[in-house]
Amino acid sequence: MNAARAKFFAEAQPSTPAGGRPQSMAPPEDAQSPREGVPLQALIVEDSLPIAERLIDLVSTPGQVEVAATATTEKEAIAACEGRLFDLAIVDLQLAQGTGFGVIRRLRASAGRHTTIVVLTNHAVPALRVASFEAGADHFLDKSKDFASVPGIVAEMLASRN
Repeated sequence: MNAARAKFFAEAQPSTPAGGRPQSMAPPEDAQSPREGVPLQALIVEDSLPIAERLIDLVSTPGQVEVAATATTEKEAIAACEGRLFDLAIVDLQLAQGTGFGVIRRLRASAGRHTTIVVLTNHAVPALRVASFEAGADHFLDKSKDFASVPGIVAEMLASRN
């Protein structure tokens, strides 16, 4: 099992100090500007292991993009957001427990416009598209036909950093 796949199985829970409660970290004041020399930090929220592995492979670029956390449920994804600032989040809407909408709202509430949120779903119907954008998504992709768009979105993010 490679390191990226091993990360998928690792819990997406934030580190917990001695007091037992996760530390919360607000985004830095300059959260809108890129962090020079630091790879883009990605969050993948997907409950299908094969799809999550494919996404990890698609977005991971040594020195440029690092999958910093993965989650299979809404609760895990929200916990992963505690104390972290992600540049990219790829979020499935229908999860094993909960939905991607809560994750999208949490990301927008904590990171503002800093995080590029990509919805990748098997349920690409107009009502969910509208609801995703209303919740704060930047992109809405259909898993059955738009998978190839993910690397392009990452490439645009990297280009805008330079």
